[in-house]
Amino acid sequence: MDIPKVSIILPVYGVEEYLRECLDSILSQDYTDFEVIAVNDCSPDKSLEILREYAAQDRRICVENLPKNVGLGRARNAGFGKARGEYVWFIDSDDRLLPQALTLLIGRVEDTHADVTICGWLRSYPDGTVEKPLALLHLSNAPDEFTVASYPQILQVFHVAWNKIVKREILRNHSIDFEEGWYEDIDFTYPLLARAASISTLPEPCVSYRQERQGSILATRSDRHFEVFDHWERALGRLEGAEFDHIRSLLVPRLIDSLLAILFHPGRLPSRDTRRFLKQSSSFIQRWQSTVTSVGSLDRAAVNWMKRGKVRLLYLLWRLRRLALRAKLEMNSRFR
Repeated sequence: MDIPKVSIILPVYGVEEYLRECLDSILSQDYTDFEVIAVNDCSPDKSLEILREYAAQDRRICVENLPKNVGLGRARNAGFGKARGEYVWFIDSDDRLLPQALTLLIGRVEDTHADVTICGWLRSYPDGTVEKPLALLHLSNAPDEFTVASYPQILQVFHVAWNKIVKREILRNHSIDFEEGWYEDIDFTYPLLARAASISTLPEPCVSYRQERQGSILATRSDRHFEVFDHWERALGRLEGAEFDHIRSLLVPRLIDSLLAILFHPGRLPSRDTRRFLKQSSSFIQRWQSTVTSVGSLDRAAVNWMKRGKVRLLYLLWRLRRLALRAKLEMNSRFR
């Protein structure tokens, strides 16, 4: 059997309503040199039936049926273990690929031969609204090829697996995989980018990212959002040593912003857990700040306000940082 250029890894759980649209968007791509490894993570709905129906009609689809539910991260690992392609692309089964996504991505990959290529995306809302994130300007402004050290702005791009097509060998050689629990993309993305010898970007949107889906992690109020600390612990732990000190310094603002986003999102933390999350955030960030050589004054202020329980000041800081970033990106777009 011929080895495909790309292995698309598709974990599946509870997405019966969206799965056909996702599969159709993949199989209708103009570029055809790929395999789909669909991993049924003991989905309680009819997702497995749909996967088997599609696999019977298209030999590029391989269905892996897990004996027990292992969660998104471990399901991705199971799919990666079966991957044969030179590149891998982890896609979420409630999203969909946009037309010509693979043609554009593979064209970019063949131009640069980068270890990681990061593509653009669109946000798709239930009312039919489609939004192009301003943060995609970080992709447009990027050099042709770069590393995190030479273009640290790439760390401000959404830290998910599905906006990256990756050389399979870099994941295998550096043992980069997914851990269980919520926020598993954190300890996948940052160690991957830090170890990539070359990164490239494709600003054109390739993925339609579904927003406000009922049952999604970001729309669920739960104390499981505390799992973010475990994933940041692993991410920063995988970047220990003097060679990664600069990157750990660059990640401190990202760490703070990610924790504040959870704290101030109205639909995530139960109200009883707010103070506990704030206290744990303060001690966690302080511990990791002590391992890096430079920390910005605003980041120090944020930790100080966390420690003192100054929620209103923290909220103001969080909003101002987001508004400042938006203003900067809008200004850049105006002069492009």
